[in-house]
Formats: sequence, C-alpha cells, structure tokens
Amino acid sequence: MSDFEFKSSGFTMRFNILGAASLGVLIVFAALKAYSTGVRWQFPTLLLAWGIYDVVFAVRTWGKNGDVAVDLDGLTVEQAGSVHHFGWHQVRECTRVRYGPLISWWQRSIYRLTYSNSDLVTYFVPGPNKPRPQGLWEPHYESMLDVIRYKMAEVQEAQVSGAI
Repeated sequence: MSDFEFKSSGFTMRFNILGAASLGVLIVFAALKAYSTGVRWQFPTLLLAWGIYDVVFAVRTWGKNGDVAVDLDGLTVEQAGSVHHFGWHQVRECTRVRYGPLISWWQRSIYRLTYSNSDLVTYFVPGPNKPRPQGLWEPHYESMLDVIRYKMAEVQEAQVSGAI
C-alpha cells in the first residue's frame, strides 16, 4: 500500500448501529406502554413507526460494517475478523444509504460497498478528509469518497475504451 491512504470511521458506524438498535427498542416499548395506558392512537403509532424504522436499520446492517482503507491501489476491508483486498476493477458500487437511522442531530452519511466477485457487503462511514497539496502531475483528492469515485470512474472509462 502507498503512503496515500484514507480510513473509514469504524467507531461512528458501530455507534450508529448500536444507537439505532437500542433507541429503536426503547421507542417500541414506549409506544406499547402508551397504547396500554390509553393515550390516543396517533402519538403511539408515530413512536412505533420510528422505533421499528431504527430496529430495521440495525438488523439490516448488523455484522456488515467494517473498517475500510482506501488507497490508489484499491480497497482493504476488515470485516467479521477477516481482511479482504479488492482492486478497483472489483468494486461494483459505492452508494449512499438513503434511509439511515433516526438517532442523532449529528448525522453522518453512511455508505454501502459491493464487490463484483464476492457476496460481501460493507457499510461504512467515511473518515476525516485529508487535504493534500496538489502537485503538477497528480490529482488532488479531498476525501475518501473522492478517491473512490475517481478510481471507479477511471476503471469504467478503461472498460468502455477497451470494449470499443
């Protein structure tokens, strides 16, 4: 690996999953308690929907979060006790998770990685940005996602030009 590397924020992702699970369960119990005490149905229904939403997010991402390291050669994913290395031609997609947990006023975007030769799915929160001085012959990357998007576009361009 080169000295140019970005790492994801594993703590933030684990906090989002654990926070969604615990807050979701608490909200579901609060909604059930509100139903049982005779509160009008609208408020407990809203609470129940919010709690179920957070629990579903936690179930969907549980065990699928990993520490992602990105450099110019590819991705390294440490997930579920094993380390996986993927070249840029093996990364199928990197998409933003649209419906993240409703647990915080400080919302960080969560992203999902899939790979062309593996059934592994990785959810991650990008790490902090690294400003890099722009040289004359090298591109300037601002964030982990900029590197991922740039390298994926580079691979797509190579595949298209090779197919024509």
